[in-house]
Amino acid sequence: MLSIHNLSKIYANGAHALDRIDLSLQPGAITAIVGGSGCGKSTLLRLIAGLDRASDGAIRIGRETISEPHPDIGVIFQEPRLLAWLSVADNVAFGLRDRAKEEREALVANMLAQIGLSGYGARWPRELSGGQQQRIAIARALIAGPKALLLDEPFSALDMVTRQGLHQQLLALWAARKPTILMVTHDVDEAVLLADRIVVMRSNPGRIATIIDNPQARPRDRLSSSSERVQREVIAALDRTMRGEGERQLEAVGGWW
Repeated sequence: MLSIHNLSKIYANGAHALDRIDLSLQPGAITAIVGGSGCGKSTLLRLIAGLDRASDGAIRIGRETISEPHPDIGVIFQEPRLLAWLSVADNVAFGLRDRAKEEREALVANMLAQIGLSGYGARWPRELSGGQQQRIAIARALIAGPKALLLDEPFSALDMVTRQGLHQQLLALWAARKPTILMVTHDVDEAVLLADRIVVMRSNPGRIATIIDNPQARPRDRLSSSSERVQREVIAALDRTMRGEGERQLEAVGGWW
C-alpha cells in the first residue's frame, strides 16, 4: 500500500542521511523503525510525509508517486502541535474544512467518544494533560480516514503509565480503522508491543540493517516469553549495528592518525 524504492537523502552540506532505502508496507500492518540517533529514522518519515524532498528514489502510495503532503497520509509528531487559539473540537476538525458543518460536528463527536474525551470539545488545549493532548493529536490525524499513518515518537515525552494507556488507545483505533502505520520509536518494548514488523536501521549513512517479523497475536503481553524473545532479537540486531558503527569510527580515527 505504501512503498519506498531506492530512497536516498543527501543534504546541501554533504551529510548523507539515507542511502538506498527499500521498504514495502502491507495494507493495515503496523511497522516500527528503531535505530541509534542519527540513522535517519525521522528523516525517512519526513520524506514520506512530503515535508522534505528526497535526493533520489521514489515513494508511492498505491501506484501514485508522491513528493508532497498527501491526503491519504496522516502524521502524528512527538509533540501534539495543537493550535492554542482553537478549541479541542476545532483542532480535531482542522482537516475537515471542506465538509458540511453537520457532518464535521458528527465526525468530531464520534472521534472524541472513541478516544474517551466526550464533552471536551469546548475546552482549550492548555486545559488538557499531556496525554490528553496527544490523544487529540491522534484523533486529528485519523478523523479524515487516511490510508497510512506516520508516527514520529509520539509517546516518548509521556510517563510510563500514560504511554501504556495510549498504546492501548492507539491499538483500539487501529483495529477499528486499520490504517497502515509506520512509526519511529527508541523504545524496543513499544515496538514489540505494537508492530507486526520491526525495521532496524544503522547510520552513516542511514540504511536498513535488518527487518524482524513479530508473529505474536494480539492482544500481547509485554512480559510473555514470546515478547521477550522478539525483544532480545531486536536488541541483538541493534547491538550489531552499534558495534559496526563503533568499528567504522575507530577505523576513521586510526586512518586519520
